[in-house]
Parts: sequence; structure tokens; C-alpha cells
Amino acid sequence: MSDHCAEPPVRRGPRAAVLVIITLFLFSFAGLALAGTGGTEFQATYDMVVGWAQGFLGKLIAIAFLIVGIVAGVARQSIMAFAVGITAALGIYMTPDIIDSVVAATLPVTAMSPTIPALPLS
Repeated sequence: MSDHCAEPPVRRGPRAAVLVIITLFLFSFAGLALAGTGGTEFQATYDMVVGWAQGFLGKLIAIAFLIVGIVAGVARQSIMAFAVGITAALGIYMTPDIIDSVVAATLPVTAMSPTIPALPLS
């Protein structure tokens, strides 16, 4: 047997150390991440885009997706193209509500008093 078949040792150079340093740096700022707070300067733009998506423009785009899905389904003789059209139409109209629900999701806080079962004293 010759030593030519042996695999060279794995070298961990400065790249691994830099990756660890960057990861620790990013984790040190994790406490500053406050999702859903602030950003009122974008409220007008958000309201405008939601108005488009759920207003007449969104309904027009949804109907266009539906028609294109029907035409593609007939042309390909496949129900999948029709299903994609319906899914895209629902996605256009429902996306703002879904995003609001996900971003503003909170866990319910219930005030529960601890109940300790009575132990028999005998």
C-alpha cells in the first residue's frame, strides 16, 4: 500500500473563525429586533398597496388570473392550470389579511391562579 491514497487532513483556517465571530456579533444584537413596532412612515404606502390588492384593482387581477387559469386549463386539458389560476386569484386577494395575521400574532395571556390540590391531613 502506498500513502498516495490517504486523504489530506481537514484544515480549518481563518474562515471558520471569521464565521464564528460574525455569528456572535449578530446574536449580540438580537435583543434590538422588535418586529411590528415603529415604521409609521410606511403606513400610507402599506394602506395604498392593501387598498389596491383588496380593492377593484385586486379584484380585477384576481379575475384575470381566474380567466387565464380557465383558458390554460382548457388549452392543456388539465385541471391543474385551472387550480393554479384559482390559487393565484385567492392569493392576490387574501395575502394582506394573511400577512397582518402573521405579523400581529400574539399569544393569549390568561390570568390563572395556581390551584393546589388539598392534601389529606391524617
